Amino acid sequence: MDIKVNAQGSCVSKPWDEYGKNRICRIFITTDSNGINSIQFGYVEDGNDKSIVLSNRFGGECYEKIFTVTLNYPVEYITIVRGTYGPSDDDHDYIVSSLTVCTNLGTYGPFGRIAGESFIIEMGADFFGFHGYRNRKYLRAIGVYIKPLASVMDRAVLRTTTTHDHLVQSAVKEE
Repeated sequence: MDIKVNAQGSCVSKPWDEYGKNRICRIFITTDSNGINSIQFGYVEDGNDKSIVLSNRFGGECYEKIFTVTLNYPVEYITIVRGTYGPSDDDHDYIVSSLTVCTNLGTYGPFGRIAGESFIIEMGADFFGFHGYRNRKYLRAIGVYIKPLASVMDRAVLRTTTTHDHLVQSAVKEE
């Protein structure tokens, strides 16, 4: 059973969707002084870590810095995506201003500028895709697809908590 977790940030603009394609092994994040310009993913194709397929880049084309998150395939997987969103200094549109990616082996980031409302998407599951919204300059929102891990699949419950104007969803193991 696949689960689409709500996008965090401003869900106004052009939607994007990057569903499946096996395991995520790379994440490319571009930033400027306002926040996250774009995000792009690399997937392992057919279990072969020598064959990486790149997604489209989602967000703007201009940036000041680029960061690469390299996951240790096949043992490392994403467990948490957290960040902040708020108005950009340029045009006051709400954008994803910072991102941090946590895995079962470590933490990458934060990338961008920590400013605005915070969000966290925490799952007891394996991330295997992303979705969200973008405009011509920035990443506006980000959400995830998950596949519950076998160890929690039968007993996982999706918990949704509303904090201010955003949702936080997590799969928790029932005792």
